[in-house]
Amino acid sequence: MAATNAGNSLQFNLKTDFYANLNCTGAVIATATYSGSVVTLNFTNTVQNASIKLASGETVTGTVDVGSAVANGQTVTLSGTGVTSRIVDGKIVWRLEFSEGSADAQFEPLSGTGTGALTLRNGELWTLVPAGTGGTSFSVENRLTR
Repeated sequence: MAATNAGNSLQFNLKTDFYANLNCTGAVIATATYSGSVVTLNFTNTVQNASIKLASGETVTGTVDVGSAVANGQTVTLSGTGVTSRIVDGKIVWRLEFSEGSADAQFEPLSGTGTGALTLRNGELWTLVPAGTGGTSFSVENRLTR
């Protein structure tokens, strides 16, 4: 993540590790990296006491920074000891070899615009998407940890 525009914009770079075993355990068998920043979020406003719905269905309250999001159409590459690829109908299909078996995956370039939001909670950065039309309710899209 990098701040630009006097701190009013954030550019998100994405890297995803795939592990040999369930629950993100074991060796990293593959890493997905994008060709550049995947999304830029341009700050527009802050919502106090926003309603944030978790994947579990629980709802928490927090301060949310909202912005206009632009996905930049970056492509993805996978590398690692547990990954191979092939071309199917002109598109790359990645095969991931896990300890419990294999899975095929395709990654389409992310592109488009919309509204995105961020909040910090318990040392995690959450990416959020609007829920409803009132501008004060959000759902968790990702929980980013370090």
